[in-house]
Amino acid sequence: MDILMIGNGFDIEHGLPTTYADFLQFVESFNQTYMMVQIKPNTKSKIEDEYLKFIFESPETNADEALHEYLKDNIWIEHFKRAYNEHLKNKENWIDFESEISQIIQNVDELYHAYMEKDGDFYEAKIKCCKEKLPGSFLNYLSREHGIGNLISIMMKDLNRLIGALEIYIFDYIDNWGRIEYYNPDIDAIHPDAILSFNYSDTWKRVYEYNRGNVKYSFIHGKAQSMPYIFNMDKCIDKNQMVLGIDEYLPEDRRNKEVEFIAFKKYYQRIYKKTGNEYKSWLAEIDKQRKDGRKQENKLYIFGHSLDVTDGDILKELIEHEGIGTIIFYFIGNCDF
Repeated sequence: MDILMIGNGFDIEHGLPTTYADFLQFVESFNQTYMMVQIKPNTKSKIEDEYLKFIFESPETNADEALHEYLKDNIWIEHFKRAYNEHLKNKENWIDFESEISQIIQNVDELYHAYMEKDGDFYEAKIKCCKEKLPGSFLNYLSREHGIGNLISIMMKDLNRLIGALEIYIFDYIDNWGRIEYYNPDIDAIHPDAILSFNYSDTWKRVYEYNRGNVKYSFIHGKAQSMPYIFNMDKCIDKNQMVLGIDEYLPEDRRNKEVEFIAFKKYYQRIYKKTGNEYKSWLAEIDKQRKDGRKQENKLYIFGHSLDVTDGDILKELIEHEGIGTIIFYFIGNCDF
């Protein structure tokens, strides 16, 4: 069995704007356009971006209202924008949503346990220290009337709203409007039996699936899909299959006891949303072939994945699996020799 594992570098290789920085720039363009149209409805015909022009001019779609509902006053979007602007000041045109979310969650977790201790002067000093680590936008939800439980609730609700907006962006804009700028002959030369994707998009199928039947798919983090543009948060959470969360940060002896922030963690979201476990049946199939004495060559091709510690549990399971050889495609930038 030949398995092709792809990460976001695969979409970037094909000229698609799928980085988190690309998404934030889209959010900024959308918000500016939405405000302009609210003030002057007759300016719709002057919108330059083809996709934005389509969703604002088409009465049959509610994508503009859905995006507005998901993005307005979103605590994560506001934080990402500030963090991204700080990166730009340092001439770094990138941002990692998962890293930013993880840092905030760990700081709020520390504050949560400080509140639970309640041991005099040290208690007050520790709370003050924890609060100093949080951006002001998060502290605004820690009033006398609304405690830390309210902040955690807002963070979870707005994370789901963020995922809802990201799904519209990926399915509606990237998969349906995004133009494939490049074609990679090295990828076309691979004839995988299965695609293991860490992306939300369906780029491989769009470009390379022609004349290739019976290809299996496993979307580890879920897949952006077509759905009505809905504003009901319960329905959004129930139907959306996309995973956007953080890795486990607690030591092993605390993981089963401290579950206040479990809904933010990727492994929990994968279980709750039932995503990306199809690859386990592929490994079982390989094991069965080996047990039956069949000497079939099995390869794992990796393209566009950083191989970072993020998702390391899945990477290790595949790369170290007995009977599978690994081939990694990597990019070498401009070098002076």
